[in-house]
Amino acid sequence: MNTETFPLNTGATIPQVGLGCMRLTTESILHALKSGYRHLDTAFIYDKGNNEVDVGKAIRDSGIPREEIFVVTKLWNSHHKNVAGALDDSLKRLGLDYVDCYLMHWPFCENPEISGVAYEDWTYIDTYEEMVKVYKNTNKVKSLGVSNFTVENLEAIKHTGVVPVINQIEYHPLVAKFENGLVDYCHKNKILVQAYCPLGGTGAFLVDNADVVDLAKKYKAQPGQILLSWCVQKGINVIPRSSKFERIEQNIVTIKLEDDDMKLMDSLEDKYGFHRINEIPYKMAHP
Repeated sequence: MNTETFPLNTGATIPQVGLGCMRLTTESILHALKSGYRHLDTAFIYDKGNNEVDVGKAIRDSGIPREEIFVVTKLWNSHHKNVAGALDDSLKRLGLDYVDCYLMHWPFCENPEISGVAYEDWTYIDTYEEMVKVYKNTNKVKSLGVSNFTVENLEAIKHTGVVPVINQIEYHPLVAKFENGLVDYCHKNKILVQAYCPLGGTGAFLVDNADVVDLAKKYKAQPGQILLSWCVQKGINVIPRSSKFERIEQNIVTIKLEDDDMKLMDSLEDKYGFHRINEIPYKMAHP
């Protein structure tokens, strides 16, 4: 079981393997905690806040001290003009006094009255400035993070003086080469890259990839463990999601891949082509 951590630029640490909680029940999240997970990732948009309720209940039912669990939730696009209020609502649903990291879900400020349309008088830079105020003036947030940010987005918020601890992005072998410049930038600036969809998103299609399956046979492991181990070995945090108890238990076990096998995984995008799962929201946020 992987109980190792990655350092954050605040001096805190975060478990290398976390649980993506989207659409998971309290029972699945509780099983993960009993299986050794100490990092839970949720968001308002995951079932309009109900997932936050499930995460909070699982934490309480687990009996594990709150300070031992790294909890992440996120600010949704249509809440950008109400950072403090949205955070308070998330904390209420979670039943917690604070979150370990509060992320901006997308650098897209959506007008709640016109779906899919951005405000003309407000940008994600304004939003991050409001997040910084909450971070500095309250005890409700231990650190700030962002999600789906490009190098340009990260450069645009530098003036705040608060470097996000995390940039959560879609990351797996079929987008890796495209994102290499962003990953290098984040590493250089002490921003941890966190991979969502590390197994290929809904349906986890990458676990059926022939090359990944062959490596799994070689290491007597599961294909998902190969994909997650590849990320972790590259210094990238992972938050795989599964509702199946057996898969939850498997995903927290990572292994050391040989250099040639790491290179093989790095080459999959050349062999199979670029494939971004979140292409539509990505294009909306980055027109």
